[in-house]
Amino acid sequence: MSWSKVKRETFSAIERDDYNSVLKMIEEYPEVLTAYNIRGESLLHVAAQGENIELLKFLVQKGLDVNIRRKNDEERCVTPLHNAAEHGSIKTARWLLECGANIDAGYGLHATPLIEAAMEGKLDMVKLLHASGADINAFYYIGEDESMIRMNALRAAEMEGHKEVAEFLRHHGAVDLDLENELPKNVMSTRHDEIVQHIIKHIGPINNTISEIVPGSRVSVNIHIIPPANGRNWITLITSGMSDCAMDASEENEGFRYAELLLKLPANWPITKKDLEDENYYWPFRWLRQIAHIPHIYEGWLEEGVIIPNGEPPEPFAPLTCLSCIMIGRPKEKELQRCQSSDGTVINFYELIPIYEEERNFAINTSSEYLVEILNDRGIADVLDSNRENVGR
Repeated sequence: MSWSKVKRETFSAIERDDYNSVLKMIEEYPEVLTAYNIRGESLLHVAAQGENIELLKFLVQKGLDVNIRRKNDEERCVTPLHNAAEHGSIKTARWLLECGANIDAGYGLHATPLIEAAMEGKLDMVKLLHASGADINAFYYIGEDESMIRMNALRAAEMEGHKEVAEFLRHHGAVDLDLENELPKNVMSTRHDEIVQHIIKHIGPINNTISEIVPGSRVSVNIHIIPPANGRNWITLITSGMSDCAMDASEENEGFRYAELLLKLPANWPITKKDLEDENYYWPFRWLRQIAHIPHIYEGWLEEGVIIPNGEPPEPFAPLTCLSCIMIGRPKEKELQRCQSSDGTVINFYELIPIYEEERNFAINTSSEYLVEILNDRGIADVLDSNRENVGR
């Protein structure tokens, strides 16, 4: 069995809570104990999302540390307890703490488990972590340089609308952060305004904006919704906020450090609040948000040609489509490819192109440029079509 398949089947067994299959895979391939998934998570990170204590005990007995960090995550310190907190896995969190898990892991550099739980609205988890001694005013930073602001559990709960969680935290001594004093009207807010003006000028008026923060990300991402306008017969989703922090600080990537993303939907795509409760309509928004945070959570890098699968093997994004991967491309319209802010920062815009697993495999064996060429030759537009032809077959 290939190494990629060994990893895929082992992680899949853990996600299914298939204890016997996990044991079998580790017995046959003991080296998989040190494997990481595409998100840089260890087997113990993924197991912590559930509540199979027997499986957790087995992995720890095999040598995995309860405070193991994600791959290439030495400073930000995201541990299995973070995953348990995010998913509200009370039994797992309690067991990890009993085994010595660092309750305030990530303080100052990443959301602590308490901030993760507050951001996700997991009241019972917040209560458990507080009772176990978590620092209720632990914080981390979003943004960089002049734009840097502090985020604690109370602020996270308030921003995500989790009133009960916020009330509990405030009652137990959580401090309100005066973000207005921490974030003056500076170069970063000017850059935000300039990005929005660029969007309005070249695409059209913004109809609505969805703002969300993700635990541990260095940025807060807005998704702007622009209805058909200026001869464009499609809905445009485009981000701002992703470019608050550079994807990479190296000099060789100077002109490509900062990025925003866009995705095109059919003009009749349902976008009301009620519609977006259905995953068949919400998944493009979900993936636009998730990919915008990749460079700021996993220290990743996005550029033209990168392909991101929905798991391994890739699973369809939603019940009513077989599309399962996202390819990063450049907008065909030159005016949408980049803009330059008044502080001299070049911001590149990348387009998300949903593709099939077979098309992903074709691109790996040839090139993403060749796949794009075939899509264009077949007349397949860059506007999302959930059931379009699969050119990889």
